[in-house]
Amino acid sequence: MRLLSRHNRQSSCAALDIGTSKMSCLITETVRGEAIKVVGFGHRRSEGIRNGLIVDIREAAECIRSTVHAAEDMAERRINTLAINLTVGDPNCAIRHAAVDVSAHEISDHDIERLRAETALQSRRAGESILHSVTLRFAIDGSAAIRDPRGMYGQTLSTEILHVTVKSGALKSLIRCVNLCDLDVESVTISSYAAAWACCEQDERRLGVACIDLGGGTTGLAVMVEDRLVHVDTLPIGGTHITHDIARGLGVGLATAERLKTVHGSILPDTGGGQDTIDVPLLGGESQQISHALLNGIIRPRMEEILELVRDRIETSGYNTIIGDRVVLSGGGALLHGTKEMAEVILNRRVRVGIPHGLAALPETATGPAFATNIGLAVLGLNAIHRPATKLGSRGGLLNRMGLWLRESF
Repeated sequence: MRLLSRHNRQSSCAALDIGTSKMSCLITETVRGEAIKVVGFGHRRSEGIRNGLIVDIREAAECIRSTVHAAEDMAERRINTLAINLTVGDPNCAIRHAAVDVSAHEISDHDIERLRAETALQSRRAGESILHSVTLRFAIDGSAAIRDPRGMYGQTLSTEILHVTVKSGALKSLIRCVNLCDLDVESVTISSYAAAWACCEQDERRLGVACIDLGGGTTGLAVMVEDRLVHVDTLPIGGTHITHDIARGLGVGLATAERLKTVHGSILPDTGGGQDTIDVPLLGGESQQISHALLNGIIRPRMEEILELVRDRIETSGYNTIIGDRVVLSGGGALLHGTKEMAEVILNRRVRVGIPHGLAALPETATGPAFATNIGLAVLGLNAIHRPATKLGSRGGLLNRMGLWLRESF
């Protein structure tokens, strides 16, 4: 299992969104000071993945391989490493506190490494890995408005660091799946975090914003304040559950159910009096006419359930007030007609559908919110905003890996 680290800002990046319903790969390049340009793109329906979990590692690996090859062919180059996303793993957020005595010397990188090492040990649990490590603030002798304490003096240096931990098994399986394609993993990012970088404006991220990523097998939540990630959460329910509801409710195949959802589905109340009908092919070769009202009546309860669960998670996140009316929807579920309006009612906030930004020369098919995670992975990768906290599979023991992480993370 190979997970590489990034040392400097890169001129190119390959980002792979491994989703329940689709996989997509973007190969991008940039010159310092210029726009990030897409030079390769590939996507296909996911195989070997269910509700965000890998259920057939070889089938999923073959799907990854073909998706990456399509992007490579378009870019006319071969890649060796990928920035990837994680949608499962039961992410858990915890803010860790630590303090060190700095009275005898100027504050240096070594003091910051000591703080980070202490908070990392606090978050270390059997079966879990630290995926994200975000410094929220430093304080010198109680003064908490310090952005970078290096070179300063005081008695005590303290910090608050957010650690996002995930189940090690889910993370290792994901990395192993990519390694089976003879590719290395450069970084792993929670899907909703990547989507937030793609869809939220900088002022939103500074003031406080919640990004709700409505994916196929999962629904992710990322909260950002002061341009930093402060909270993430994942619900094991998404758009594919709506598809299965339609298939079961109408007796149709999954492909037909997906088409009914995306082409004819809506969450808004039917305004046609139930008179408009759709010709639907049933399993077994027969067909029947169904009304839009019947179809929408199957879709609406599941989306209500998802948004109500998200509302509850926001309220218990600790950032309910800070978020205010800044809520952004991403993911394929955001395209379902009426989702925005239902979200505004259930969340009791203003909501907008996020249009990903940050990349130039995007193929037209990859410009919508369904590709927010992929675009966010590419933006994060090229701008070195994100650095992986975990070093699974790297050479050396725990202390060597921790030392490497500390040197690279600040």
